[in-house]
This record gives sequence, C-alpha cells and structure tokens, in this order.
Amino acid sequence: MVPSDPSTIWPMAGDMAKDPGVWARQILANPKLTHGKYAAVCTEVMSLGEALSQWGVVSGKKGVYVEVKPEVIGKLFGLAGEEAVTGVLFGEAVSDWFGHLKEQGLFITKEQLGISMDEVSNFKQSLESVKQFLG
Repeated sequence: MVPSDPSTIWPMAGDMAKDPGVWARQILANPKLTHGKYAAVCTEVMSLGEALSQWGVVSGKKGVYVEVKPEVIGKLFGLAGEEAVTGVLFGEAVSDWFGHLKEQGLFITKEQLGISMDEVSNFKQSLESVKQFLG
C-alpha cells in the first residue's frame, strides 16, 4: 500500500550495508571537490511501480501495487506512517530531489566522486542480497 501513483519517481540507495561507506570514502578522499557540497547515496532513480516489479522478479512472488489515500497509512501505522507519507508525497511532487542543489552548484554526483556501478549495488542487486528476507 502506497499513498502515491506507481509512476512516482524515487531515488534508490542500493545496498545500505556497504554503499554509504563507498560514498563516505570518496567524499573524504576529495575534500576540495566535496567541501560544502551535498552528495546523496543514490545508485539509480526509478518509479515505485518498477521497484515493485523488481521485487517480484527477485522474490519470485507476485506483488500488487495498491494506491491508497495518505490518511490510510497514518491510521494504520501512526506517526511513523505519517512521516513515511511525507516522503512519498514529496517524491510525487518533486521528480528531481536534488534539482535545487544542482542549480546552485552544490550537488556532487556519484560520477564526480569517481564511484562506478561496479563497486556499488543497484536496487535489484540490493534486493538479491536480502532475498531470504523478502516476503
């Protein structure tokens, strides 16, 4: 259940057990480039519907995207649900989460940091690393 259309774009962080460390290493290795800048741990951007599709491929199960009104999530999950809704609605309203930083020259991409996709995980790879825990 998601309080947003399946076409909503979402930045994916990859494998949170290792990928943030790659970003940290590269940020610290490039202080002249990174000082005062923002670098998001984001290996790719995809729609929420595509994320569900990839979950289905990896888990071998059929997922159904159920769009609900935002207040439903709050009623079911309380304050944590309400907070999650704000992020989803932000993603629906703002397709480029880092656009304002890019316009100001304050955003550093993974490519500028010298991070290749060979050393981090895309969304599907991150799901595969936790496959045993997928519903």
